[in-house]
Amino acid sequence: MRVLVENIQKQKTELRNVEIKEAGGGCPKIYDTLYSFSNQDEGGVILFGLSEKEGHKITGVYDPADLQVQVNNRSLEMEPVVHPLLNVFSIDGKQLVTAEINGLPYADRPVFHKAKGIQKGSYIRIGDADEHMTSYEIYKYQAYRQGLREDQRTVESDWIMLDTVRMQTFINTVKASGRFEGMSDDQVLTLQNVIKNGKPTLAGFMVFSKFPQSEFPGLAITAAVVPGESTGETDSNDARFLDNRRIEGSIPEMLEESINFLERN
Repeated sequence: MRVLVENIQKQKTELRNVEIKEAGGGCPKIYDTLYSFSNQDEGGVILFGLSEKEGHKITGVYDPADLQVQVNNRSLEMEPVVHPLLNVFSIDGKQLVTAEINGLPYADRPVFHKAKGIQKGSYIRIGDADEHMTSYEIYKYQAYRQGLREDQRTVESDWIMLDTVRMQTFINTVKASGRFEGMSDDQVLTLQNVIKNGKPTLAGFMVFSKFPQSEFPGLAITAAVVPGESTGETDSNDARFLDNRRIEGSIPEMLEESINFLERN
């Protein structure tokens, strides 16, 4: 742990899997870090007893025994409960405490604060910060746990402006591999998850419809170039965007247009 402390003091920053906390006057707020570390593969370590305000100086903790009790109590507020591995050690006569948190298996995530609920109490680690999970990030975990495949769900409407040329090219390419030789076109499309029970899947619809946004307007790409390094900055003419485009069409078309946008900018 001495090496870890020295690395933090040398780099003057926290890490993706290390969070430092002052704990001279009591147990600090840690639930967001507990959850974000539990929701990443490598887990993480909370190091109590360093002061970020004082240049990562070793300040020690108020009471190692009570701090461990408080950390364990915070872990009981998690769903599912994750018990950190707690350790006490001394550097230069000051006591520090570490809480090592293992990342939970993907199927058990997201870990969240029971009192806040899954939508407001789920966190993810972004760099050295703990951020709220988006609804989509939460959905990905839930879909995985329930065995859902969003791309393979059927679309209730029939094909809209079906690109028959692209579809036939796809079928011919698949059959040319030899494995699907002798099968009907519908059998190939079913085995490739383009259709299911005679209906297009979402993946099939997004690839082979000429304009899938007529049914799913939200499934498009928004591409923007800002004058500075963050959204909200303006150029000398008060323009917020140097280039701003909504990219629509099938997935192959959106991919090609997105690459063109990147090359142009």
